[in-house]
Amino acid sequence: MASVVYCLLLTCLISSSKSVEEFLSLDCPTEHHGVYGQRSLVKCIAKANMGEITTIKHVTWKKGAERVLMVTAGKLEMEKDGFQFADPDWKVNMNTSLLLTNTKMSDMGEYECMVWTDVGHKTAKTHLSVTAKYQTPTMNSIQGENIKDNTDVTLFCNATGGDQIGSIQWFDEFGTNWTPNSELVGSKTENGLFNLSSRLVLKDPSSNYTCLVFNARGVQEGKASLSLQLMSMSGRDDQTSGDLHARYVAPLVIIGSLIVGLLVTVLICRRRSRKARRPSAAPLMSDGHHPVTTEEYVDP
Repeated sequence: MASVVYCLLLTCLISSSKSVEEFLSLDCPTEHHGVYGQRSLVKCIAKANMGEITTIKHVTWKKGAERVLMVTAGKLEMEKDGFQFADPDWKVNMNTSLLLTNTKMSDMGEYECMVWTDVGHKTAKTHLSVTAKYQTPTMNSIQGENIKDNTDVTLFCNATGGDQIGSIQWFDEFGTNWTPNSELVGSKTENGLFNLSSRLVLKDPSSNYTCLVFNARGVQEGKASLSLQLMSMSGRDDQTSGDLHARYVAPLVIIGSLIVGLLVTVLICRRRSRKARRPSAAPLMSDGHHPVTTEEYVDP
């Protein structure tokens, strides 16, 4: 007798389950993808099968064990900040999809949607993955500009914002790969993103270097370049000789100018003194006491 009752109950349960499958279904893909800092959609749409008119009574969205959205008796009862229905007319359209308004790395995980209607209830689970791109990297050199010969140069390339630890590669203007000579450090921040910092030490640097940032999947996400201002020994010698030339030539020019001015002054004075002389009218007495008139001798 007991076995007969058990079979009847089991048959009723199976029949009830089949009736729910016949009248209600949930269109919920098992995988969803979101991007950090953007809006993300977790699709889950209730469908009334066989043309039945169905009224949604309760809806609950969970992330793990935590409720993020809940509707009771058709009225919104709880909505966690950053989560809401994707369709404002969800009651009419039976679109119970979940919208994340500002996706964070902590939003990644498993979600569960439970929908109760007047013909039964359905539950579906889905997983949300979240990715983030590295921002444009920055490059700098601790030596700055005017780098001297035979000086070690240290270059840095920094990138922020990746969802996993990626990599940084180094190249010069000739296409030489300097990555094996570099050191990479990755660190996780409080918001769940990763920062990359690569250090490259060069013994005899060329003029231009480029760093490329790749995510953990090997896709390039950023690029930065830096031009070094190299100062060679010949350049410094030219500068030194120029300084010496300016140091000694200028005084010589001044002294020469003074000498020329002095000579010009002397000549002018002599010419003026010659013009100031007149012919002499005084008689000169000879031995015979005869007056003799003479004229002042003037240089031709």
